[in-house]
Amino acid sequence: MKQILSFIKNQWVEILFWLQIIMSWIYTIPLVIQIISGKTGGLNLATYSIYLIYLGLSLSLAFSSFFSLKKEIGNLPNFQQQKALKARKQTIIIFSQWAFLVSLVLLFGLRNIVWKERDTVICLIILVLSLLTLIKYKGLKDPYSKGFLNVWCKSVPQLWLGYTIFADASSEGLPFLTLFFGYLTALQRLIQVWIAGRRGIWDKSTKGLMMGEGSNVLSWSIVVVLWVVFRLN
Repeated sequence: MKQILSFIKNQWVEILFWLQIIMSWIYTIPLVIQIISGKTGGLNLATYSIYLIYLGLSLSLAFSSFFSLKKEIGNLPNFQQQKALKARKQTIIIFSQWAFLVSLVLLFGLRNIVWKERDTVICLIILVLSLLTLIKYKGLKDPYSKGFLNVWCKSVPQLWLGYTIFADASSEGLPFLTLFFGYLTALQRLIQVWIAGRRGIWDKSTKGLMMGEGSNVLSWSIVVVLWVVFRLN
């Protein structure tokens, strides 16, 4: 037992990484099955379309974070350098896999989920918020610009998903495994980005990632509450 606890203590970052890899598939497969079977209540195309944009922005920030660390790597102790680089490489891998899986969901969703008026509304809301952000930061060069775009592209659709569940009085399109592991992977990604900053440097790109993942966890928490309420009724 002591050996197991010691292994977990020493390898918890690696365990967290592989859990994210596995759980992202557990999140996606039941969701795709539900969509193919036509059970799409509580789902909307806008959520997954904008989610893909969010992942593209996150990948851009993850790469920027990696290259920022490489420039400053000499300022870190030798024993910390490889751990810091590895944490940022793992962050890139995680966001890359999510981009692939969400593309898969969207591919099947385009055939089975009906675009609704609410989808258009959410896209317009995010467009306005994004334009205001781009004007304030004069484009995408500042990582905080991408960070705020991530907040809009992730939290607004998830809050809208919560509203869709409420408006439809149904959460049947969102399977329990997708909900549960979606929330767990959101928490894990937040921790993963925190590890990258803790082991390396808190550059603006890493802080931008934290903004997006923090809003992700907060808005997903609201979806979880609404899902439970309508499943119990």
